[in-house]
Amino acid sequence: MVGSRTHVRTRRDPGADARARLVTATEDHRAGRLDAALAGYDAVLRVDPRQPTALNLSGLILADRGDHDAARSRFALAFEHAAPGEPNRANIANNLGLAQAALGDDAAAIDSFTAAIAIVPDHVWALHNLAQAYRRAGRLDEALAAIRAALAIEPERTDSIGVLAAILLEQGRLGAATSSFRRVADLGDPTGEAAAGLGGALRLLGRLDEAEHWLRRAVAAQPGNAGFRSTLALVVSALGRDDGAPRGAARASA
Repeated sequence: MVGSRTHVRTRRDPGADARARLVTATEDHRAGRLDAALAGYDAVLRVDPRQPTALNLSGLILADRGDHDAARSRFALAFEHAAPGEPNRANIANNLGLAQAALGDDAAAIDSFTAAIAIVPDHVWALHNLAQAYRRAGRLDEALAAIRAALAIEPERTDSIGVLAAILLEQGRLGAATSSFRRVADLGDPTGEAAAGLGGALRLLGRLDEAEHWLRRAVAAQPGNAGFRSTLALVVSALGRDDGAPRGAARASA
C-alpha cells in the first residue's frame, strides 16, 4: 500500500551496552570522576556480575574509600573469573591481598600475594606487600627473602629499603638496619620515617648524639608524631637534658 510505513524494532544488545558503559566508566576513573566511575562499573555488573575488569576497578575505588570488606569481595570474584591468561590477573591477586591485609587477615593476604608472584614472578609490588605481611606475622626470615627479591628488581625503591631496614632492626641486626635506614634518608625521606628508624637504631647502639640528630629530623618532618617525639625525649634524657621531651608525654624507661 502506497504511503504505508513499516516499523522495524531493533533489539538492544545488553552485552554491547555493558561494554560501552565499561569504557565510559574507565574514562571517568582515569579522570578522577570516581562517583560516576563506580556507578558505571555497577551498571556493568548488573548486566554481567562476573565482569573481572569492572569488579577489580570498582574494588579499587571501594578500597580507597575504606570499604575493604566490599573491595575484598569484588577482588575475589574478579580473580575467580579472570581468564588464566589474563595479564591483569596478578594485579587482581595483589589487590585482593591488600584488602585482606587491611582487614587483618595476613594469612589470606600471604596466599594472595604468593598467587600474584606465581603469575608474574617479578611483580615488585606483590613481593613488597608479601614481605610486609610476613613481617606482621612474625615470619622475619621469609619477609627478608621477599623484600630482597623486590629490591633485586628495583634497587632504589625507598619504601622497600625501609621495609628491609625495619626487618633487620626486628632481627636485632642493628648495624645492617642502620645502613639501610641511612640509605633511605639519603635517597629521600619526606615523611621522616627513615630518619626515625635510623635514630632508633643508633639509640640502641648507644650513639646518642647521632640518634638525636636523626630524630630531630624526623620530628621536623612530622611534628605531631608522638612516637618520634617520645623516642627523641628518651635520647635527650639519656644525654642529660630535657629540652627535646614532648610536653606532657609520659616518659618511658630507656
